[in-house]
Amino acid sequence: MSVPTSRLRRLMGNLMALAASVLVSLLLAEGAVRWLAPQPLVETEPGLYEADPPRRFRLQPGHRGRISNLVEFDTIGRIDARGLRVADDPASPPPSQRESDARRLLVVGDSFVFGWGVDAEDALPAQLEAILAAREDAASVENGGVPGYGLPDVADWFEVYGLDLAPDVLIVCVFLGNDLLDATEAARAAPWVEGDSGGVRRSLHRGSHFLRLVKRSAPPGLQRRLRALVGLDEAWELAYLRQAFGSFAKDPPPAIEEGRVASSRSLARLAERARQAGVEPMLVLLPAALQVDSERWLATTRLLEVDPMLYDPEVPNRFFARQAAELGLPLVDLLPSFRAAEGPLYFTYDPHWTVAGHRLAAERIARSLLRPEAPALSAPDA
Repeated sequence: MSVPTSRLRRLMGNLMALAASVLVSLLLAEGAVRWLAPQPLVETEPGLYEADPPRRFRLQPGHRGRISNLVEFDTIGRIDARGLRVADDPASPPPSQRESDARRLLVVGDSFVFGWGVDAEDALPAQLEAILAAREDAASVENGGVPGYGLPDVADWFEVYGLDLAPDVLIVCVFLGNDLLDATEAARAAPWVEGDSGGVRRSLHRGSHFLRLVKRSAPPGLQRRLRALVGLDEAWELAYLRQAFGSFAKDPPPAIEEGRVASSRSLARLAERARQAGVEPMLVLLPAALQVDSERWLATTRLLEVDPMLYDPEVPNRFFARQAAELGLPLVDLLPSFRAAEGPLYFTYDPHWTVAGHRLAAERIARSLLRPEAPALSAPDA
């Protein structure tokens, strides 16, 4: 029995009207979210990194590009001919024009040292230089931070590029939130790809503020069930957080134990190579926001659905304090200072420091440089 042509046309017309209504509603929702509640998304211009075999990668000399999360920061990352981040202001004097008799300090580490989310002149190395100058302790402070590095990468970079800078002091910064995970072979073997579209699903995620709001608002348990229903693994961001959170486990998982071994060896190599070159090494521990803020800590345990009694926010601090003591390294643990401070030290959506966070870290390190601390354990080992 055939459907009358008139009924078929009415049905098609109703379906087209419904589709148009849904499309208009989605467009209006997208516009409203963009206007009233824009959603964060990391955007970087391609070319920040270059392959550096046999090592993984480094910052590409001569690069200048935008770094933004669309909501909290929009900055420029400028890399000089040596592969170091420098101020984008052409009026800033290059290192060769600074005082020749000033101490030369090299700060190495990951994206926190680099200053992800802030301008180069507001990042830890530049603020440290300004604070020391104000205290009549002139120093040239170089920014050797590379986003994505763990201690094995830092040690490799220092041997090839850092020693040529002839620093007097090497400030090794360890981010306690994920550096142990980033030191594992699995993390170091992962391909580093810029500009990968990731297909239609990834393109929709990147292009739609409304879709990102829906994704962020859905309960994690519901997200996992929906992803499992369509055959998708746990979202990459959540899976990575779950692995990195193992850094705080009282009984560390195998990946973190591997990261501890690799980090310990790399730190010893850094200290040895620095001292052989007449460079004074020191270790600085950079806390994660969830270590500083107890509400973020509890929210993370709920998000990951883990037993809070099996974790301790100071586990990695104790581990690295022991390493510093064994190697005779001066140690600066920023966690107590960050816990005692007031004001937003971290971005809301992004895990990195605000300008105030960089300022506090620089002030604390400057005090240590003026009055070096004897290496000692801050608490019993975990």
